[in-house]
Amino acid sequence: MINKIIFTSDIYKIDDRSSDHFRSPQSINIDWLHVLFSGFLESLLGVQSEKFSGEEINSRINRLFFFETLGRPVSSQAWASFYESTLEPEFQSRLADYFKDSFVVGFELPPYLINLFNQENVTFVDLSIHPVRYLNDYVFGIRSNEQGLQQRAMKARVPDDVFFDFARLCAARSARVFRNDRPSAGSALFLGQIEVDASLICNGGVYGLEELEASLIDLRRSYSKVYYKFHPHRKDRTSVEDVISKIGGCELIDANVYDLLSCRELSLVTGFSSSAIHEARYFGRSAERILPTRDLFDLRGEQQDPVAYAPAPRDILQFEYWEYLVSGKADFSQTLPTIADDALKYSLNQKWGR
Repeated sequence: MINKIIFTSDIYKIDDRSSDHFRSPQSINIDWLHVLFSGFLESLLGVQSEKFSGEEINSRINRLFFFETLGRPVSSQAWASFYESTLEPEFQSRLADYFKDSFVVGFELPPYLINLFNQENVTFVDLSIHPVRYLNDYVFGIRSNEQGLQQRAMKARVPDDVFFDFARLCAARSARVFRNDRPSAGSALFLGQIEVDASLICNGGVYGLEELEASLIDLRRSYSKVYYKFHPHRKDRTSVEDVISKIGGCELIDANVYDLLSCRELSLVTGFSSSAIHEARYFGRSAERILPTRDLFDLRGEQQDPVAYAPAPRDILQFEYWEYLVSGKADFSQTLPTIADDALKYSLNQKWGR
């Protein structure tokens, strides 16, 4: 029996770029999802909703109490050390008590919470921003540990051919606007990321500059030229520039990522776990993730993970989608992204009159 709805996320995430570790980097996303969807779910499930970010004062499961009890430093590396695993029994028990008999709506739920929910039979719906981001709007990725919910999410997903259609339009525009200073033929592109991100966690650590240098050196053994593309939101660029300056045949490239993905000159698009690696195949580029972690958005054949994210249709912002998802009773026909009225003008990148 469901007694409450809880909106939450990676409550124990620590971002070393911030000095205030009591504030959760994910609280903004929890607040956002709660405003978007709490009304729908309260109406469908007949219970009230609440938010849990780990900032709750006097809570025995809040962020700082958690790290103090574990006796670990409050750092990104400490967060990474338990991210992929199961928490200490004391906190497992406390969290299990809190989430008991709840319906969880998460944003990028971490493995340590997913393991807990599966162990305690807590149903969750987990949302993320889908890595395909060149459409005329962004797309939610959605998944659930409840079989019926997961099957319905997959049934109503945006099909791959939509992503291929939009990539074709995007690449056609690039053919007109990206004419000069293109990559060398047979080169490789390394896609950079921000300093701290859950997708960079592997084997209890956060991939960083040391792994970057090793990866670039390894790429240079196979490719005469390796280009590094900065993530637009990375703050510390100097340290990366220092690494690149030490490796011959490796240089920065400053161009729109979709112009780059449209380049046939690139023999490989790679990186640790950048979302653009997922996008590359829609542009016809060969792509490879360096991290041995799973791409939970890859729905191709045998590669599909049982808890993979389905690309949700635009209807996810409407009540009818959640009614279909939660109850399974309503007839539902998804609304797919459509090519904009000005698609030809966009692709041509040239205007006459207005």
